[in-house]
Amino acid sequence: MEQVMAPYDIMTVGELPNTPDLEDVLKYISPNSQSGSQEIDMVFNFDTVNLGQTPGNRFLPISFDNNDFKHCLTKWEKLPETTGAWTTVFLENHDQGRSVSRFVSDLPEFRERVAKMLATLLATMTGTPFLYQGQEIGMIDGPESWSADEYKCVRSFNYIQDIRDRTNHNPAAIEEATKNLQRVARDHARVPM
Repeated sequence: MEQVMAPYDIMTVGELPNTPDLEDVLKYISPNSQSGSQEIDMVFNFDTVNLGQTPGNRFLPISFDNNDFKHCLTKWEKLPETTGAWTTVFLENHDQGRSVSRFVSDLPEFRERVAKMLATLLATMTGTPFLYQGQEIGMIDGPESWSADEYKCVRSFNYIQDIRDRTNHNPAAIEEATKNLQRVARDHARVPM
C-alpha cells in the first residue's frame, strides 16, 4: 500500500472495527511495524463507539459507565507517545447513534452543553478528529416516540421482523425491541439534517 501511495501527497485512513488488540492495529499504522513499512497513516478504532453494544449482537444494549468511556479514550490517546503511530478521534459515524444521545443526555436542558463538551473533548484529544454529518450542530437520536416501523435501516427492519416472528407478534417483546433500537439503531445517524 505504501508503495502505491508514495508518489502522491495524501493521507490514508482505514477501518479496523473487529481489531481491539493494539498489537494487531500497529501492524497497519506503526512506522516500526514488523513488515518494515507502514500500511496506512491511521485507523478508525471502534472501542468508544461500540460502548453499550453487545459484541456480535448490537441490538442487545449493555450498560457502560464513565470509567469504560475514559478507558476507551485513554487507550488510544497514548498511542503516539508509546508507539510513534498516529490515531483518529471520533464519536459518530454512519453506523452509530448520535454521541449526545449515546454518551451523555439529549434532554433539552442539557443538549447544548453536552454537545459543546463532547466537541471540546474531540478537539483536545491526540489524533486527527473526524466529525460525522450533523455532529457539528449537536444532532441527537430520533425521538423515543418512534414506533418500530419508523426504523428503516435494513438491520433494524430485520431485527424487528425477527422479534415479531419469534414471539408471534408479542406486543411486550416488540416494545422491548423498539427500546433497544432507540439506544443503538444505525437509523439515528441517517436522519436528514
